[in-house]
Order: sequence, then C-alpha cells, then structure tokens
Amino acid sequence: MRILANSLLNIMFTILKVSVVTYALSILIQLFTDYNWLDVYNHYLIQFAHYYLSWTAISLYFLIVLSSTNYTEQLSAIRYTHYLNEIKRWQASAYIAPTHLHYLLSPPQAFSKKVIDQLEDPLYVQTIHDFRDHVYSNDEGHYHTPKQASRFSLFSSEQKSQLCFHSLIIILCCMVPYLFGYSLLQQPANLAILILIYSSNKLFVILFSYKQFNLSRFNSFLSSTYPNPIQWEHCYQSTSIGQNIILSWENESDRRVRLYKQLYRNDANYKDYPSIPPAPFPDLRVLSEPPSMDAPVLLTITNDPISNSNIISLKEFRKQKIRRTL
Repeated sequence: MRILANSLLNIMFTILKVSVVTYALSILIQLFTDYNWLDVYNHYLIQFAHYYLSWTAISLYFLIVLSSTNYTEQLSAIRYTHYLNEIKRWQASAYIAPTHLHYLLSPPQAFSKKVIDQLEDPLYVQTIHDFRDHVYSNDEGHYHTPKQASRFSLFSSEQKSQLCFHSLIIILCCMVPYLFGYSLLQQPANLAILILIYSSNKLFVILFSYKQFNLSRFNSFLSSTYPNPIQWEHCYQSTSIGQNIILSWENESDRRVRLYKQLYRNDANYKDYPSIPPAPFPDLRVLSEPPSMDAPVLLTITNDPISNSNIISLKEFRKQKIRRTL
C-alpha cells in the first residue's frame, strides 16, 4: 500500500509541476501573441477549483497519510508488551518463560531496517536484565504451567487508549450527516473526512500490526521448539543452555558494535554505549582458555538438558549464528 501511495503521490506532484509550467507558458503566450490562453487557463482553473479542489486536497492528504504509515513502531510495541506479559505470567513458577528463553538464544531484531532503530531496539537488552535479575535467585516457585494470557493483553495501555479514542472519533465523524443534516460528500463535511482518514489510519495500523504479530503461529513455534518447560537451574552458566546464551550474547554484542561504528564512524568504547547489553551472568568472567571448537552445545531444548540427541558441535553452532547474523 505504501508503494502504491508513493507512486500515486509522484503522479499527482508531476501533474502539479506540469500545471505550473503550463501556466507560466500561457502567461508568456498571452504577452507576446494575440491568443488569450491565460484567460482560458484561468477559466478552467476556477472551474476545477470550484468542483474538484476540495476532493483533490482530500485525496492528496489521504495518500500522504498512507505513504507515511509505519507499522514497525506498533509491531515492536506489541512484541514488547507480549514479552512483558510472559515474564509476569511465568514469574511465580520455577521455570523460565519460553519466550524469554527463545529471545536469549535467538536475540530479537528490530523490525525496522534502519541502523539507528537496530541499535535502539530495547527488547534484547531488557531480556538480559530480566535474566540477570532471576537466574541465580533462590526463590522457589510452583511447577505447573501458567494459563495462557488473553489476546487483548498484547496491546499496551497506550495502544488500548488509541483504539478507544480513534474508534470514538470514527463513530462521531460518521454521525456528521445526522448531527448537521448534510452528507459527507458535501463540502462542509470535508473537515470530518480528514479527521476520519487520520483516525481510520491509526486504527488500521494498530490492528494490522496485531495481525502481523500472529500470536498463534508464534505459540506453535515455541511449543515445538521448547515442548517442556526449562527450570532456571538448567540455565546456569555451567550448563549447555547457559553457554548457548553466552554465545548468543557475544554475537549480538558484536553485531551492535559493528552497527554502532557504521553509524558513528568512530572507534569509541562500545561498552559505554547503552544499547550494548550487559553480560547475561553477573559473575561472567573471560575464560583463560576458550572452549574447544568441538565442545558439545545444546541447541534443541527438551526437558533433559543433556540429551545426546539434541547436541551439536560448538563449531556448527557458531556457523549457524554467523549465517543468521549476516
């Protein structure tokens, strides 16, 4: 839709440029010839303005709103709200939330392709902070899986307010013919049409972003990837899962360092940059000797963290991470 809107905008602006050039030519022709082209041009211009100017302005405004529509911000807000809800839902249990574990092993990327948005996306940094706060906690939780949250809880409080507000605005705009006794097609209702376009676009963006998130497919993916809940003690630094989390953190930190240097073109200390996540384990230290490249590392997680059927080499894991990062 944005591509179509941009194409139509380019056509309209091209027509406007041609009209300006034609108007200037008509002035020159009338000045140096006996033809009254400027008078004829003004006549048709007045007729066009009388009948079509308001609808042309409305169409132009509609295309501008449509071309400037950005779904990534609302989609990121829905994903972030879903993550926070999952953290709260599993907080009282003895297990790490599957969504939390998945984001630790596969760091979420910003939906926007802009470098600054990739750097400032807060979700992965939040997952690391939540992991650090809980990984070595001795709190004993229950061992049953919490119930699924409501789909409506995917919307943040701001999005819920926008949904209610813009829905009310749309209803009021549609009531203009009954309140003032004229149709939306008449010129006095043009302001209501502009407001209707704006509110409808805001409402559509939120609902479309909700549909794009596709919670059902995401839950199915989590169920197949993590069929059984993982206890927190199986995520310690000494475990295979813990080593996977460290590798993912190293790769994501390196990626953000590259993006930071690409954006700012300097060699500043990346550790001072807030978008670089802290170490996932508070007691993480640099090893004097790196682990063997053939050391087994768990990737596909089951209830048994040391299941041999789910172990691959660290070399293969790093290859997969490099391919995914690039």
